[in-house]
Amino acid sequence: MAARRSLELGLLLCLLPRIVWAQPVLTFERLGDALNAGDEVRVVDLAGREHTGPVATLSPDAIALARAGGATQRFGRADVQEVWMRRQDPVSNGALIGFGSVAATYCGLAVSSGHGRHCGIAAVLLGGVGAGIGALADAAISRQRLVFRAADGSVSLSLAATRTASWATARLRW
Repeated sequence: MAARRSLELGLLLCLLPRIVWAQPVLTFERLGDALNAGDEVRVVDLAGREHTGPVATLSPDAIALARAGGATQRFGRADVQEVWMRRQDPVSNGALIGFGSVAATYCGLAVSSGHGRHCGIAAVLLGGVGAGIGALADAAISRQRLVFRAADGSVSLSLAATRTASWATARLRW
């Protein structure tokens, strides 16, 4: 009975959706903490026009996007309304979730119907199918994450953290 409860709990945990915590919006000066040269971004200027491309260079005062023929398009801090970063969902976690979900479900059904001895190889084979489906699903997922938005009020406070640093910035603008 305890094994069955553990299996049910394992199945429940495998099938629960992932919780994705929102990342904080950075100040323009700290964009280098979130972006690297070559990262695919979308820059929205003050007129609302969107410019997409890989980051060529980044400084505390400007961001430049790479263009064809080695040219760059530079945006000063005062010209930028928003910066969005494109993140591809890792295929490996989709494969792992797919494998675990299908294998655990199969084993749970086999154990509950009294055929627990058939769980091994069949679970691995069916788990492989689940891994393939999960990998394909994750390969199709691309997310946009806001990493900078210009302050539109007179006072702004930004709190941010990355893997290597955390900070707070207060700004007063008229």
